[in-house]
Amino acid sequence: MGQSLMTAQELSESLNLSVRWIYYATRNNMIPFWRFGRQVRFNLEEVLASPNLRSLPFEQEYEVVASAPAGVDFPEPLDGEVAW
Repeated sequence: MGQSLMTAQELSESLNLSVRWIYYATRNNMIPFWRFGRQVRFNLEEVLASPNLRSLPFEQEYEVVASAPAGVDFPEPLDGEVAW
């Protein structure tokens, strides 16, 4: 019986984590993944069975504060635009 592979979005929804965190864990080889060219896929059972999963630094809520150098103003974001 074959197991289906999931996208990062699907895995993030299953684990209740952000997609950004899933890619972070993938880049740092913290969770098992399959690579098909440029595509990355995950097997939920492999990820849940991973011994590293219990010791991972899961996301914490934090606020990013950006400050501009003196005399420089950040432009206001447009509607629907993300402010970095």
